[in-house]
Amino acid sequence: ANCQFFAVECWPTSAIPYLVAELSKESTQTLSEAVSGLTIVTYAAEALVKTGKPAVPALAEMATRDGDADVRIRALQALARIGVDANESVPALLASTHDKDEDIRYFAVETLVSVMREPGEVVSPLVRCLDDSSPDVKSVAVRGLGVVGPAATSAIPKLLQMSSTTELRRQHQAAFVPLRADV
Repeated sequence: ANCQFFAVECWPTSAIPYLVAELSKESTQTLSEAVSGLTIVTYAAEALVKTGKPAVPALAEMATRDGDADVRIRALQALARIGVDANESVPALLASTHDKDEDIRYFAVETLVSVMREPGEVVSPLVRCLDDSSPDVKSVAVRGLGVVGPAATSAIPKLLQMSSTTELRRQHQAAFVPLRADV
């Protein structure tokens, strides 16, 4: 495929399946093919982000159903870049916060915060993620609660408990600043 094909600014919704197919392709064997393939995947992801809301259902499905973790992460990252217009992907993101793959859970939590319409809608899932086995997932959940701000005050007891018992103390305490700003 020609990379100029992916440089088009505005995509018709009929192009979404083709862009998703490019985003889903497995990596190739040679370095030259890998670089070319990565460039094409990058342009396909960018085109899907620019397509915006019409691409969300395909990206949400890819984020939960593709067997390749790298493809799922690219889909999650594209959803995060779409932002609030990708809010309909929240059910898929919530499912992905339970994934066995730590990286998928991390990017699902990060994306959940990026696509929220109302800050309160993500508080409960973020608090649940504070109990994740991965310190990285816990950390991104703490940062997410900080982004949510005062709507996440219900998380303060859990954050206080964690800050006295974990190595993430500094990050957790940093989350209190936006939580207390309007209290």
